[in-house]
Amino acid sequence: MKINIFILFVAFLCLQTGAVSASEIIVEDADTIWNATTAYSPDLTEVASNVTTRILAEYANTISRNDLTPSTDLINLTGSVTPRILTEYANSIYRNDLTEPPTDLANLANEVPSKIIIEYANSNYYEKLAFPKELINDTAPPEITNVTATNITNNSATIKWETDEFTDSLVKYGTSSGAYTKEEFDELFVKNHSVSLRNLSPGTKYYFVVNSTDRSGNSAESSEHSFTTTGVPNHPTVSISTDKHDYTANETMLVSLTLANLAEEWQAVYFAWRLDLPEYGWQAWVAVLELDLAPGYEETFSVPFTLGDYGYGFNASWFVALYNATTFEVVAEDTAEWRFVSGERAEEETEGERTPEEIAEEIMKTVEIERLELPSQNTQRSR
Repeated sequence: MKINIFILFVAFLCLQTGAVSASEIIVEDADTIWNATTAYSPDLTEVASNVTTRILAEYANTISRNDLTPSTDLINLTGSVTPRILTEYANSIYRNDLTEPPTDLANLANEVPSKIIIEYANSNYYEKLAFPKELINDTAPPEITNVTATNITNNSATIKWETDEFTDSLVKYGTSSGAYTKEEFDELFVKNHSVSLRNLSPGTKYYFVVNSTDRSGNSAESSEHSFTTTGVPNHPTVSISTDKHDYTANETMLVSLTLANLAEEWQAVYFAWRLDLPEYGWQAWVAVLELDLAPGYEETFSVPFTLGDYGYGFNASWFVALYNATTFEVVAEDTAEWRFVSGERAEEETEGERTPEEIAEEIMKTVEIERLELPSQNTQRSR
């Protein structure tokens, strides 16, 4: 009887244990509670995040198969895809440096213009391009205005100007009027132009013009402008001026001429003085002197001369320059403009008027250059 009771008790325990699953284990009246947090590895997280959504059917009652028929457009599109090699989960990576491309391929690649490539943009925007109607049959040059020299220092300056249409920017400049030996160019098409000039000499006068070309190839160039850098010049300088601008017959003109060498070394230069009659395209050299200027030399000379009666009015100017005695490059130059106003003779009278050559000859006779105590070695006069 005892044996039967034990067998029944064991059978009852087996039945109770088989009915409990792993998720249904319950501990009641536990002395302590312990919590554990499972941390997933980064590799597992990355792999799991790349898993795409898919349909999964388990223990289906039936299986249905349907053959897909791709559209003609899809077949044509996939047919145009060029073959390529695709390797996934490779056991090893092999790298091989490509040889230099063929000459034809290199030349073709060089002809490809620069372009902007945007990848992974947040949004796309497109606009249908049209050839600007302003450029069709455009033969009008741009209009240049407001030419200025700003931010002038001892070795730099900024040239600014405006145009009425989009153009590039070119500044031609030099230390001699009408002779522009240097230039700065900006190919960007703008309306408000700004070009910086650098590596200039201190205390030096620079002459410049600006040039702008529009997108149709039409160019415009300004008249000549000038500016003087700050600081003490490291080369000889020369300047010339008159006591006024307008003169009549028998008046005495007082010309002021200043020579200076603020450098710390002796300077050998050629000094040239010229009379210009621009309306007649006539030039006459008053004098050419070879000078030796001592360090710190500076002197101002006054040259008076009396004007005759030339029969009619004309514009004139004095031009002076210093040239390097070795290279003959222009070191410094200056100009003083003046005008002769007809006196006793009527403007309409033409009989007996002097030619430009005769006027220049008469003016230069009155310039007593020999009386100036210049630090010269040799003197030459030409007419």
